Amino acid sequence: MTIRISDPLDLVAVLPYHLGYHPERSLVLVTVGRETIGVTVRVDLDVPADEHVALSRHLCAAMSRDGAEGCFVVVFEPSPGEGEALTEALMPELDTAGIDVLEHLVVRDGRVFFPRCVDGCHPWDGVPLRSPEEVPAVAEFVGLGRAPVRDRDALHDLMAPVDTTFARRCARETRRLLAQPVDSGCDAQPHAHAAAVRAWARLLSSFSGEGPTARQVAHMTASLADKDFRDALIGWLCPGCLPDSMVDPALRRRLARSLPQGPAADVIAQLCWLARHTSGSDAPGVLTVLATVSWSSGDGALARVALTRARALDPDYTLALLLERLVVHGIRLRATSGPEGPASAGSPRLLGGPTCWTRAWRGVCAHPYSAGQVMSASAQPRLAGRQPSNRGGVPRVTTRPARVRRGQARTEGHEA
Repeated sequence: MTIRISDPLDLVAVLPYHLGYHPERSLVLVTVGRETIGVTVRVDLDVPADEHVALSRHLCAAMSRDGAEGCFVVVFEPSPGEGEALTEALMPELDTAGIDVLEHLVVRDGRVFFPRCVDGCHPWDGVPLRSPEEVPAVAEFVGLGRAPVRDRDALHDLMAPVDTTFARRCARETRRLLAQPVDSGCDAQPHAHAAAVRAWARLLSSFSGEGPTARQVAHMTASLADKDFRDALIGWLCPGCLPDSMVDPALRRRLARSLPQGPAADVIAQLCWLARHTSGSDAPGVLTVLATVSWSSGDGALARVALTRARALDPDYTLALLLERLVVHGIRLRATSGPEGPASAGSPRLLGGPTCWTRAWRGVCAHPYSAGQVMSASAQPRLAGRQPSNRGGVPRVTTRPARVRRGQARTEGHEA
């Protein structure tokens, strides 16, 4: 699905939906390349001053690797000047990397300011933020299920374990299943896989029917201890992210026959539900699958939160370690040709390119901020110089990662 954005004011309005939460005290870089918005990176403003240059170079390297031709620099600050030091360190590095700054925006006290404006085309005291209701792109994000939570910390609640009677029953069933002796018979593994596939099919179709039982939750959790099954499931949920040679062909065929296809938003919501009902040493597998689907569908925030929780429970979980490196360095999972699975369904795109934005921005300057001049964004927003039609979609869940180490960027990108 394509979402169109036609001027920077609408970009500011859709950023919380693009990121998954409302950014505070943040510098956000939105990259543009090949007519679409690419990776989106957010960092705290309170990075120590002696790390500004190193962090800026890291950000530019990640953006260049993603093919960025230009970017928007958006600073969210509670009081004037809080983002100046980091921005001043970043601008020369962007220039050195050959990444054009299409616009520098500062969001403060419900207004948008334009620090680079020198010819008086923007009011010196800024312009009011557009309300979400004024922006067709926001409606499209909502239609895709992208609703921002209040802040990054709230993202953890989406997958935090719950203490309910059902959750405790799930834990007992999982312990009982994992404690059973391993049957070495030739039919044992196919039978275990069949039970796991039935459980996953129930979960992935649970929005239209009854949810999984505690026994089925146990089968899903236990199945991820089998790396062959886990990788086959990831290959189905995130088509193209694993080479066919890494996935058991019999398992791939079984999953293709049995598992329903649905929007990535629904899959993410269902995996969050499963994570809430999985605890202790059994959770890293579920959380890592959730992180992989989130990152594949462009939700870096949720991916970071899930990986943080997985690493806290098992610091040596190999797949979580590998995926964390991809997320930290902004290396996105790119789908190749193949069956269209859930992670690619409904992924948003932003249309247009720097030239289109220049034309659109000139139009906005010529007719300053009339209420009717709204641009629309896509779940992968497209940059465009014309207004889009309003259309709906399927709602979705997003999340945000935990705090990263000092000087390390949080990369929260959308698939282009």
